[in-house]
Amino acid sequence: MRLQTVVESMPAPADAGTPRNTEASLLLRRDGSYLLAYTEFYGGGQDDAAASIVGVVSTDGGRTWGGKRVLQPNVGGCNVMSAALLRLQDGAVLLAFIRKDSHQSCTLYARRSEDEGETFAAPVQINPWQAYMGFVNDSLVQLRSGRVLCPVYFSASACWTTQELYVARVCLSDDGGRSWRAAKGDVDCPKRGAMEPVLVEKPDGTLLMLLRTQMGCVYQSLSDDDGETWSPSTPSVLTSQEAPIAARLIPGTDRLLLVWNADYDPAARSHGGRRSPLHVAVAAADLAAPPERLPLEASATATFAYASIAFAGDRALLTYYVGQDSALIGGKSSTLLSLKFRALNLKALQDG
Repeated sequence: MRLQTVVESMPAPADAGTPRNTEASLLLRRDGSYLLAYTEFYGGGQDDAAASIVGVVSTDGGRTWGGKRVLQPNVGGCNVMSAALLRLQDGAVLLAFIRKDSHQSCTLYARRSEDEGETFAAPVQINPWQAYMGFVNDSLVQLRSGRVLCPVYFSASACWTTQELYVARVCLSDDGGRSWRAAKGDVDCPKRGAMEPVLVEKPDGTLLMLLRTQMGCVYQSLSDDDGETWSPSTPSVLTSQEAPIAARLIPGTDRLLLVWNADYDPAARSHGGRRSPLHVAVAAADLAAPPERLPLEASATATFAYASIAFAGDRALLTYYVGQDSALIGGKSSTLLSLKFRALNLKALQDG
């Protein structure tokens, strides 16, 4: 396994006016350009600060970015955030996002585009129940059967309280995102619960769910009925901070590409450690053994998290935030979170 960077750029550097550009998702368009959707926070750097979903385009493989525009205006009591783009089998594009209204209430939406993300149809609600909920960026998937899945986590009590306890649930669409329903089975984890699930359809058709937890490792659950029901969660072989993992099946293989914060520190004050290093690994789809991993980014002063993964030919296309340079935002000290793009040589990653 070797780390060979082909392209590296900063599509959305943060500044005092937009102190946080995070939670991105990348779409490879038919003309070869990249559409990158991300959350642009303009009311501060906190999760409940004002934000909208914006997009930028690269026509040179991610070296430069331009054409910034709003893809989803802020219609929430707090914000809209956490972009997820998905190319459907029928050629259309889905954009999913969270509308955050309060610490008790969020609503999830999906919008279809028939013109490569230039315009989007009216939002369709994903969640048929109400709670504080969300999904991690770039987590929409379409199965070989055509079913679209949106993995969700929610808490019956308000967020950021001692009572919050998260449960994972999958929302399903069998008509290309035009309507949605909830699956029958939920997934629990200890302590704070099952957070920020991501899904992978393995070569044998089994679905793998990977979960952020407070347990020092990623938890996993399996489904053999296209996401309707799920096995009880169990610890995986992947050590982890309390932070999300990005996971995709490498096209044409039975191996997973993983990006996550693997260094867990049980003595850390928060989240099981600083979000550095950010690791990358190639693993067998069954996760039977811990994979070799390499530091994608590492710094004593910066942090890195909330990755997305896409593929274009012989490249793995990654985005993630880089947090650094404290600034005074609205009278509060805040870390600036910039969005970084990095294209890696896929063959080098897979070389054993």
